Amino acid sequence: MVENISGSGFLLLWRVKSTMASFIPESFSLPKEFVFDGLRLEPLTPKHAEKDYAAVMSHLDEIAGVFAPGYPWPRKSLTLEEDFSDLEWHENEFRQKTSFAYTVLSADCSECLGCIYVYPPTARGFDAEVFFWAAGERGGGLDARLAVVVSAFLKSWPFARIAFPGRALSWQEWRALGGRTYGTEKS
Repeated sequence: MVENISGSGFLLLWRVKSTMASFIPESFSLPKEFVFDGLRLEPLTPKHAEKDYAAVMSHLDEIAGVFAPGYPWPRKSLTLEEDFSDLEWHENEFRQKTSFAYTVLSADCSECLGCIYVYPPTARGFDAEVFFWAAGERGGGLDARLAVVVSAFLKSWPFARIAFPGRALSWQEWRALGGRTYGTEKS
């Protein structure tokens, strides 16, 4: 497990992926918005920082472990400034087409209800790995609803096999396939 991380642990641990080439074809037109079942998805950028931060900080326990068991994000000490910095990084990765983070907003865009992260695969046999969290109990109503939205959203993407570590695949199964669980490996 990684300890004593300065800044946002989430940002620091995922930066390794930004050095990778794009894992989608240049010809693929990235969705700029997606509306389904009363939820609105848009690329996650610093303009969402206040709403994103409010959702993250009010649902720390529900979000913990979304990226891996024991993963150090989100931290209780996360600041708005650190979250803003994370969102700048996500926006930059989106622009470079090395990973794609989307915010999940209420229909009227007044509230952040979660996030979706589409990353290059780290396990053999997959075209992408996807993580998401909903501002509510994991497995609860909003989480289940968001799972349906994520599935609909990804249908237009150029992926034949998508991994959902910690969801469709247990963390043990994911590691057995060679998938990484960022922040939990020993350095």
